[in-house]
Amino acid sequence: MKNKFEIILWFLIIFFIIFFSYLSIKRYQTLNSYYYDLGIMNQVVYNTSQGRFLEMTNQELIKNTSRLAIHFDPILALFAPFYKIYQGPEILLIGQAIVLGLGALAVFLISKNILNQDLISLIFSLLYLLYFPIQRVSLFDFHAVALSTTFFLFALYFNLVNKNKLYFLFIFLTLLTKENIGLVVIFLGLYLIFVKKQKKVGIVTAILGLIFFVSTVYFIIPYFRGTEHFATKYFFNIKSRLNTIFVDGFSYVKVLILPNLYSLFSPLTLLISLPEWAINILSSNNNMRSIFFHYNSVIVAFIFYSLILGYKNFLNIVKNKKLQIIFFTIFIFLNLRSVYKYNPVPYF
Repeated sequence: MKNKFEIILWFLIIFFIIFFSYLSIKRYQTLNSYYYDLGIMNQVVYNTSQGRFLEMTNQELIKNTSRLAIHFDPILALFAPFYKIYQGPEILLIGQAIVLGLGALAVFLISKNILNQDLISLIFSLLYLLYFPIQRVSLFDFHAVALSTTFFLFALYFNLVNKNKLYFLFIFLTLLTKENIGLVVIFLGLYLIFVKKQKKVGIVTAILGLIFFVSTVYFIIPYFRGTEHFATKYFFNIKSRLNTIFVDGFSYVKVLILPNLYSLFSPLTLLISLPEWAINILSSNNNMRSIFFHYNSVIVAFIFYSLILGYKNFLNIVKNKKLQIIFFTIFIFLNLRSVYKYNPVPYF
């Protein structure tokens, strides 16, 4: 049966969406969610649905302000029409589970295009759904940047198949999820220019990323906030923290990369997300290096893109079948170990 792998894939995606929608809603209903950030997101989307675009109560509870004073994530407005049907954060939690679940489809399409192996592509898609940053971000309230994982993966797929309109659509969607996304888009543009030799697409991509990053970080957010971005204080005294940065940074990289060893065989694609790695590692905010939160979302997309390309490169480098099987067995073992140690749902 030619399409049996697609049928299994869709079963896994639907199961993930239903399961994590249920768990995230149950978490909210049992009072385990927070004002930071589900309460904020819910208020912003509700206000937008009532004609008050991205309006929220500020942290001092003195007056209402724009969400753009905190982060540039106007993609929240796309959820507002659904609040006409039902007004509640369940909309956000279900929407997040749907988008994250569909990331497995993007992984499958990328893998099938590059490797032309249905079974391996299905395995990589399953490992995406089992990867602890995906499951943990699904359960940790709602964050617009979590959507960037799937948006970037689809952008990468449409670049592979030379569908530039859809590629730029998904690049644009990623840029609407957070202000720092522009830096990664710049690096993606440079990768397309110098590695893939796609000069026109790469130049446009890099310019788009630069425009979004500069305009959001240095103009839009300061305009609505009345001062510089609040997160700039996270990057003071870097020199005095170098030892801690190195130790914490190494542990952070190891825990994310170890289950995806093949990604190391495609280092240039892995380095597209270097700005995001740097932001998380250099920050004085330890939460940004935690496995529990949403700060890994951008990185995950490029880990899986590198995983697929790295797997292909490994097979081209190592021709011995026994060594290939041994390495793949280690790869599966490390993934199962990661699921056991870090996943939020026991034995899932």
